[in-house]
Amino acid sequence: MGANKFIQKKERQRKRKKKFRNIVILLILVIVLLNLVYKLPYFDIKHIKIQNNNIVSSDDIYSICKEVEGKNIFYTKLDNLQKKIKKNTYIESVEISRKLPSTITVKINERDPFFYVNNEGKYYIFSENALLLDIKDTIIDLDVPEVVGLDLGDITIGESIAFNKDNERKVKYISDLYLNMSNPIDDSFNKKNISLIEIPEFFNCSFKYKNLTIKLGKNEELLDKLNKAFQIIKEKEFENSIGYIDVSYYKLPAVHIEG
Repeated sequence: MGANKFIQKKERQRKRKKKFRNIVILLILVIVLLNLVYKLPYFDIKHIKIQNNNIVSSDDIYSICKEVEGKNIFYTKLDNLQKKIKKNTYIESVEISRKLPSTITVKINERDPFFYVNNEGKYYIFSENALLLDIKDTIIDLDVPEVVGLDLGDITIGESIAFNKDNERKVKYISDLYLNMSNPIDDSFNKKNISLIEIPEFFNCSFKYKNLTIKLGKNEELLDKLNKAFQIIKEKEFENSIGYIDVSYYKLPAVHIEG
């Protein structure tokens, strides 16, 4: 009786071992098969789609991405590609995704030019956060204002303006000006008509709207000052006039129109 139980126990153990061995062999075969399938040319990268780029050309981005063409879509490390694309200062972030069997999609998030500074005949183009995006000899078709009064110091592309106390306040003034103009002052007034922002001193700020100089004074009560200035422009039909509107003290504005 005891011998039979022992034999039955050994038989059960043998069957379990055989079953386990078969499972292991099957898993190995599946892994090998999948590995072979994944390495088929069918899964080589053949198509690169580039999305959301308005400033950086698709050709420039593709020239970086083409290094992965023909490589296996599963085994290609895309984070290295992201780092290379982000070296372009106009590009803030990049998302790269795989779409089987042979396509990668590159989604770009760009930094927009926000203002420029004319520095010794060169045009230094900055983002909203005062990051130097580019230095150009010409600024054709660049719809951002020139800023006068910032101290650039020794700056290179990809760096931010040195935020000493004076520069920090001036950059904040530029951002505040645009933020307040984004409020519903009047749909007929377009921020793209601002061509010049002058901040020679923090208490003597102004900007050029078409041919009108709008004097704002201190960086305070900007929305009230802008509302008053554009109210005067609209009511008096000064849209295309030459002169200035001083709303440093917006309750008692001063207006001078030539002609």
